[in-house]
Amino acid sequence: MKYSKAVLVAAVLTLLLAFNFFEIFPPISSRSLSLDIEFGDSPARPYILRVKVERITVTSGVPRPVARAAVSLNEMVSLTNSNGYAFFTTSPGKHVVTVSSPQSLFPTYSTDVEVSTRVTELVVRFVEHRLKPEIVDVVVDAASQTSLVTFTYLPPKNTTFFVGQPYVTFVNLDNHIKRFSGEVIIPYLADAAIQYSGPFTQIQALEEPVPATSVANVQDMIQLVVIDESFIIAYTVEATLLKME
Repeated sequence: MKYSKAVLVAAVLTLLLAFNFFEIFPPISSRSLSLDIEFGDSPARPYILRVKVERITVTSGVPRPVARAAVSLNEMVSLTNSNGYAFFTTSPGKHVVTVSSPQSLFPTYSTDVEVSTRVTELVVRFVEHRLKPEIVDVVVDAASQTSLVTFTYLPPKNTTFFVGQPYVTFVNLDNHIKRFSGEVIIPYLADAAIQYSGPFTQIQALEEPVPATSVANVQDMIQLVVIDESFIIAYTVEATLLKME
């Protein structure tokens, strides 16, 4: 009799424990399995667009990732990381991507991107060129102590590019050697890396190029332009689209 009561109590406890267990961890059913499968293949999974920004300078000759470039997709903006990448989640279809430099170290470039796979990568590469002037004209204004410098050059054939102002290495009336680098004058250092800061103007490709001019207003009185260390900086842009499932 005592044995029968013990068996009965054990059975009741087992039922209670089983009830509590399944209340916390319900048994797997075909319905729960189907929900898990449908969730794993959900069409709402985002599409990824990653944009890599690279730059090739005359001195390096190899592409280098550009950090902290501004990349915009529609109304979203992101800065590239140390590897030159910016990432976006988006939807299938055509989108406009714009790449720019907050410091105006290279031109602003926009392109259409067709997103049709789960992962799409756009590589935007800015290639630096230094165009030598064929004619250099300097007009000095003594009243304002400024110089208007005009470089005449021949644009590349069949090439769309972005051209900047003249990069001028000069000797002023005080016999000091200086450099005009976009919008500022910097001291001349023979071994210093040359870095130009915008603005840039887009020049469309021409089958038969005609001489063009680039003008800079230098806040100094120029006595002599050092031609061998002066140029017009220009960029061409290469955009490559890679699609991955």
